[in-house]
Amino acid sequence: MSRTLAQSSQAQAANALILRLQQHYVATLNRLARQQGDPAELQPLEWLRADGRFGGGVRYGTGDTPVWNRASIN
Repeated sequence: MSRTLAQSSQAQAANALILRLQQHYVATLNRLARQQGDPAELQPLEWLRADGRFGGGVRYGTGDTPVWNRASIN
Protein backbone atom coordinates (compact mmCIF):
# COMPACT_ATOMS: atom_id res chain seq x y z
CA MET A 1 0.00 0.00 0.00
CA SER A 2 1.02 3.61 -0.29
CA ARG A 3 0.73 6.46 2.17
CA THR A 4 -2.10 8.96 1.97
CA LEU A 5 -0.56 12.40 2.34
CA ALA A 6 -2.25 15.55 3.60
CA GLN A 7 -3.49 17.84 0.84
CA SER A 8 -3.32 21.29 2.42
CA SER A 9 -0.39 23.51 1.50
CA GLN A 10 0.42 24.07 5.19
CA ALA A 11 0.57 20.34 5.87
CA GLN A 12 2.74 19.79 2.80
CA ALA A 13 5.12 22.55 3.90
CA ALA A 14 5.32 21.08 7.41
CA ASN A 15 6.00 17.62 5.98
CA ALA A 16 8.77 18.99 3.75
CA LEU A 17 10.36 20.73 6.74
CA ILE A 18 10.26 17.56 8.84
CA LEU A 19 11.77 15.49 6.02
CA ARG A 20 14.63 18.00 5.62
CA LEU A 21 15.30 17.91 9.37
CA GLN A 22 15.21 14.12 9.36
CA GLN A 23 17.71 13.98 6.48
CA HIS A 24 19.97 16.43 8.32
CA TYR A 25 19.97 14.24 11.45
CA VAL A 26 20.58 11.07 9.43
CA ALA A 27 23.51 12.61 7.55
CA THR A 28 25.01 14.04 10.75
CA LEU A 29 24.73 10.77 12.69
CA ASN A 30 26.14 8.77 9.76
CA ARG A 31 29.07 11.20 9.56
CA LEU A 32 29.70 10.93 13.32
CA ALA A 33 29.65 7.14 13.14
CA ARG A 34 32.12 7.12 10.22
CA GLN A 35 34.44 9.41 12.18
CA GLN A 36 34.44 6.75 14.91
CA GLY A 37 35.27 4.00 12.40
CA ASP A 38 31.76 2.60 11.97
CA PRO A 39 30.89 2.18 8.27
CA ALA A 40 27.27 1.13 8.97
CA GLU A 41 24.65 3.71 8.01
CA LEU A 42 21.14 4.29 9.27
CA GLN A 43 18.72 2.42 6.99
CA PRO A 44 15.27 3.66 5.91
CA LEU A 45 12.28 1.66 7.15
CA GLU A 46 8.84 2.64 5.89
CA TRP A 47 5.87 2.29 8.20
CA LEU A 48 2.17 2.74 7.47
CA ARG A 49 -0.74 3.64 9.74
CA ALA A 50 -3.81 1.53 8.93
CA ASP A 51 -2.22 0.25 5.70
CA GLY A 52 -1.38 3.83 4.71
CA ARG A 53 -4.93 5.20 4.86
CA PHE A 54 -3.98 7.48 7.75
CA GLY A 55 -0.43 8.21 6.72
CA GLY A 56 2.80 6.76 7.89
CA GLY A 57 6.37 7.67 7.20
CA VAL A 58 9.95 6.60 6.97
CA ARG A 59 12.14 6.14 9.98
CA TYR A 60 15.85 5.48 9.86
CA GLY A 61 17.41 2.97 12.17
CA THR A 62 20.22 0.63 12.88
CA GLY A 63 20.80 -2.26 15.18
CA ASP A 64 23.92 -3.01 17.16
CA THR A 65 27.01 -1.42 15.57
CA PRO A 66 30.40 -0.38 16.98
CA VAL A 67 28.99 3.12 17.66
CA TRP A 68 25.26 2.62 18.17
CA ASN A 69 23.64 0.09 20.48
CA ARG A 70 20.40 0.94 18.69
CA ALA A 71 19.40 4.14 16.93
CA SER A 72 16.22 5.38 15.30
CA ILE A 73 15.19 8.69 13.76
CA ASN A 74 11.42 8.89 13.39
